[in-house]
Amino acid sequence: MKEQQFIAALNSALQINLDNGITVNPVMGIKLFSAKAEFARLYSLLSVGGKSKKVKKDKKLFKLLEKAGVYRDGEVSVVSVGEEEITVAEYEAKLAFDCLDMAGILEKYLPLADSFSLTCPYGKNRISEQLAAEALKKVKESAYRQAETEFMGAADEERAKLPSFKKIYADIENEYKAYCRQNSALIEANDGYGCFTDVFSGEREKYNSLDELWHAYSAVDFTGTCEYILEKLKKEQTERPLTEELESDENKALKDNLIKTEVTFVWHCTSSSELSKVFYFKLNDDTVEWLKRFKSDYDLELLEDLAFYKKGKLLFSSCTHERFHSDCTEEN
Repeated sequence: MKEQQFIAALNSALQINLDNGITVNPVMGIKLFSAKAEFARLYSLLSVGGKSKKVKKDKKLFKLLEKAGVYRDGEVSVVSVGEEEITVAEYEAKLAFDCLDMAGILEKYLPLADSFSLTCPYGKNRISEQLAAEALKKVKESAYRQAETEFMGAADEERAKLPSFKKIYADIENEYKAYCRQNSALIEANDGYGCFTDVFSGEREKYNSLDELWHAYSAVDFTGTCEYILEKLKKEQTERPLTEELESDENKALKDNLIKTEVTFVWHCTSSSELSKVFYFKLNDDTVEWLKRFKSDYDLELLEDLAFYKKGKLLFSSCTHERFHSDCTEEN
């Protein structure tokens, strides 16, 4: 790996495994008494023998690596990158994917996809009973699955000491209902967030013998907040068309190719207590031209979080505000 790329990887907080059993870990340091806010690079070298050494500055690091026989002529002998220990080729491929702009994304996914989606906030607008019920059902199912997955990751012998996850989750939901009755003023003041997870952490948890069950408390807390928000929206006076964001002339191609609209707290790249709308569109010449207006998937505004699908299966997922995107083809 080239010297510059090696430093860039370390600056991304990635450990790097080298030949001769050497591992380099980045440690962030700050020059507290500098006139400017500066970062002082600090590295930790760990050998197979278990000996470790703290190293300051790049020049000293490369001198030590050269002495250890893993650095020469601007090249570092890298075996793997990160805790997952991916190869240099895999790391370079990941970097290239991370840097894809809209043209590169379209080149990769146009031959594979038949539709795409974009997301925007629902806003403080009245919601129908049906849409609210669908949104609540979906977020409850998603939160339950995620909490159950965490529970199943615990050791078998620990899970064997407890009731079934279904029973545990139902018990926690009952705890939450009782908590809400006792703390209605707090929940109202916090717009639906009642701090249930925080209050019932540690010794006060009914199921505090297993760390993984914190996620169940968090899931119940989150879905409770979502339900509160939906109840509030049912009473809103303002009512707007569900596809209001598509009504402008510049979005005509999207409106003409709309497949469906989903109101949800959960979509391909995240979950949020802010209710959102996910629009699904046909992928054709007109909608591709609309997408080409943007230099990258991170330049999307209002309608964001681009995703591509093939027969409903997710192929590509982008989170605009967090500025990351993921290839999901291998998952399907």
